[in-house]
Amino acid sequence: LGAEDKSTATRKLLGQIEQAIDGLPGTKVITAQQVADAITRAKKPQLKACEGDEACLAELGKLVGASVVVTGEVGGLGDSRVVYLGATDVGAAKELRSTTLAVGAKDTPQSAAVRLLDPDRYRGTVHFTIDAQGATVFVNGTKAPLVNGEVALPVGPQAVRVTHPQYRDFVRFVDVQYGDRKSAV
Repeated sequence: LGAEDKSTATRKLLGQIEQAIDGLPGTKVITAQQVADAITRAKKPQLKACEGDEACLAELGKLVGASVVVTGEVGGLGDSRVVYLGATDVGAAKELRSTTLAVGAKDTPQSAAVRLLDPDRYRGTVHFTIDAQGATVFVNGTKAPLVNGEVALPVGPQAVRVTHPQYRDFVRFVDVQYGDRKSAV
């Protein structure tokens, strides 16, 4: 991450991203320093400059025993920074997915790590308080199975409709945020 940028802010951000990735179930982070040390020991300085080359990143991953290599670039102006993160599958030598992290916005290193490495968990929870027995909840046109009045949904705007044979439909758009619990009705 930001190989050219050695500022304190970038080093701190790198630590936060490593910590967020390490906090995901089933992951173990090999730090940037450990990777640099392995490159030096293997006498393969060309691996310091993979620049998104999938074959190079796969070789780097094999060198340190990783199954996925996460790389990033920092860009921005002044205090406003954006981090581009990419995850490369070492065995297939192919990019799995990528994401961005807007530093200082609602985005966090943890949410970016989840989006990148465990996108199925990139969800928020919507709570429904419905006093009409027999009401049905639809999200984006699909019946939503409520568990204790709640449903986990992907992050972003979701179309919610609560219907009951004796009442008018209740329709609302809900903006679901990562890790949040919000009420819809």
